[in-house]
Amino acid sequence: MQSVDHQLYLAESHRIPKLSMSRYIQYFNINVKPFLEQCMVEHMIQGYEVYRFRLTAEKRGEFDSWNFLLLLQVESKSVAEQYVKLKQQLTGFPKEIEVRSELMISTPQSNYPTPPQHVQRRAFKPFFAVEYVDVQAPYLDEFRHIMIHNNGPAMRNILEHKKWCYMMIALETLEVWYHHDAFPTWNQIHIIGLYPEAMLHYKKDFEEGLQQHAGVTFQETFDRLKSIRTMLYKTIASRLFPT
Repeated sequence: MQSVDHQLYLAESHRIPKLSMSRYIQYFNINVKPFLEQCMVEHMIQGYEVYRFRLTAEKRGEFDSWNFLLLLQVESKSVAEQYVKLKQQLTGFPKEIEVRSELMISTPQSNYPTPPQHVQRRAFKPFFAVEYVDVQAPYLDEFRHIMIHNNGPAMRNILEHKKWCYMMIALETLEVWYHHDAFPTWNQIHIIGLYPEAMLHYKKDFEEGLQQHAGVTFQETFDRLKSIRTMLYKTIASRLFPT
């Protein structure tokens, strides 16, 4: 497998009131999805994914949780800016809160958005872990090094040889275009598609990949990560598109 490096994404995080979610999904399908499809036809965006957060797995701090992520693949910053201007013409959903809009780039050797064929053949759909990660500013280069040389290759090993991982997207914030003051900040978003047996095999298989590619242990790697980054908000999500 080859990592999709230097891919630009526009990430839009939103909070939708729980009781309004079914109406929001209807609004999205009627108003936003046709707009996105037209943007695809016009090559303004190269692809998009929609995630609905269903369960909080980790949370650091006192803040309202957000529960909706729209992720767009874009060719350039200027095209992304054009998309944003056009989207502003859409009729908004009354109770939607825009938490953040940001331009992101894929982390080298760590971005595998297309599942391998042996996983695509599985009958059941995966679930998705969506992670909002805040790396301390002095350690951004070190975190990136760990992703490029340790964690990314370990995940590639899992994707190539195991059957419990569907895909992985690893993104770094380039520019924040909007951020709501009521919510905390982050600088990485990771999305990992998983099957239920991942809970049984994750640590062992990740250790195998780390030893093979970097000669380090799972414990060493994650002890260091805990000291340089905060897992701000980790959710279990379903992907609404593509289905």
